Amino acid sequence: MKRRIMRGMLALTLGTAAALVLAAALIAYDAFFDRFHAQLKTQLNTAAASMELAQDQTALFKALAVANPSVRFTWIAGDGQVLLDSRTGSRAMENHLMRPEVVQALDGGDGHSERHSTTLGATTIYYARRLADGSVLRLAGTRTSVFALALGFAGLLLLAWLVIASLSAWAAERLTRAVVRPINELNLDDPLSSDQPYAELSPLIARLDQSNRRAAAQMRELAARQNQLSAITSGMEEGLVVLDARQYVLMLNRSAARLFGVDPQAQIGRHVLTLGRDMALLSAVRTAMEGASATEHLALNGRQYQLLASPVMEDGARAGALLLLLDVTDKQLAEQSRRTFSANVSHELKTPLTSILGYAELMSGGLAGEGDMRAFAGRIHEEAAQLLTLIDDIIHLSRLDERPAARADELVELSALCKAAAARLAPAAEKAGVTIEAGGEAASVRGERTLLEELVFNLADNAVKYNVPGGSVRLSVRTGPEGVSLTVDDTGIGIPEDEQGRVFERFYRVDKSRSKEVPGTGLGLSIAKHAAQLCGGTIALQSVLGKGTQVRVEFPA
Repeated sequence: MKRRIMRGMLALTLGTAAALVLAAALIAYDAFFDRFHAQLKTQLNTAAASMELAQDQTALFKALAVANPSVRFTWIAGDGQVLLDSRTGSRAMENHLMRPEVVQALDGGDGHSERHSTTLGATTIYYARRLADGSVLRLAGTRTSVFALALGFAGLLLLAWLVIASLSAWAAERLTRAVVRPINELNLDDPLSSDQPYAELSPLIARLDQSNRRAAAQMRELAARQNQLSAITSGMEEGLVVLDARQYVLMLNRSAARLFGVDPQAQIGRHVLTLGRDMALLSAVRTAMEGASATEHLALNGRQYQLLASPVMEDGARAGALLLLLDVTDKQLAEQSRRTFSANVSHELKTPLTSILGYAELMSGGLAGEGDMRAFAGRIHEEAAQLLTLIDDIIHLSRLDERPAARADELVELSALCKAAAARLAPAAEKAGVTIEAGGEAASVRGERTLLEELVFNLADNAVKYNVPGGSVRLSVRTGPEGVSLTVDDTGIGIPEDEQGRVFERFYRVDKSRSKEVPGTGLGLSIAKHAAQLCGGTIALQSVLGKGTQVRVEFPA
């Protein structure tokens, strides 16, 4: 209200000031140009008299033009031919016989006219007089528009307006403060105990006092209910929240307060939205308020909870809702881990075992000839080796999951690991028609050598496997102010954008059609990610389908 009063008073004052300034400008404009006309007439009288008395009219004309540079002098012969002009060469000017002021001067001795220029935004005033020899002397002056004149005084007008605005703001602020001060000094807790500043506020003060009394009674009732419920629910591990019909908190136990991160006492009487704005929470509360039970899953502080919401009925009407939160994090994680592990391991183990079983059946049933026995035995050997590799990777990954962060007391030179990995993979790269090289700066990071070797080798091995004939793989190390970065670039098949977020999952392969052609377990990038995290690094991937992939590992300085 204070701001509205102040803004209104200030707007009225400034509007009035602006109107006064505009009116003063218009009055000054008229007075200024009345004097301008009079001066132009006086100059014409003086110049005409001087020209009639002068022996050398041409010299006098030029002297008058130099002495009055703001006025344009024109000497016109009786036939309208321009003899001299102070602004333009007379030869370049057209005949002036039909100009209104010249016509008037030739007929009656004196002439006057005004012509407005839209382009220049100004009006030119002409006064002419016929001389004794029949020629005409014409003087012209330019009258600018009121807006152009005001623009010339813009600085002064702006200064005056700022002074008025400052004084108006000061006066409006003091007057507003005086009006609002009695209202601000009202005792809102007990409004009837204060002197009523304005009679118009009496109904409002009476209603405010009634509202305060009702609110106090409700708060006492809420506090009593809360104490009763707190005595029952204080020892519960589950979170419990009781809401009234307006979705305000009547009671919440210590567990619920801890889950939502609030003070249990300060939360009483506040809306459920102050607990959280999770859509699952709001949906469950809304359903309960409509008279039906609801079950939702809620994520709080990195934990998963099952939210049970039930309506509370009183005399057949909905009086509120009861919310119960059960911690199901461990249960969900265990179930998810069990399902994922069972599905992935079953699938990955089934493939080589099925192949081994098939070849063994052919051999045991005598369906394989002598020439095929050796080939079948070789395939069984390859599948068994792949199976053992898969089992080893699963065991190794499980150990990485269980171990703490790597020791940081060992300084490992990354560029040397890159060169060693490139050398190890050179035969495989050559067989696949891929070139591999290692370069960059010599840089060291603190970590565990074995883990870092696995990290570099797995990234490089993946880049070679999923490359194309004639492609390339480059391992490079760079140092910067934020730490050391290891980059593995390849020109391989690339990864679709919608699958790039899953490449570090266990057993996940992007190119399903090449899964059988490319040897591997699908755990290489998962092992690399674990190794990077255990050494304090972060791993990220960028890829363009059909062009290649870049994997970047950042180690902090």
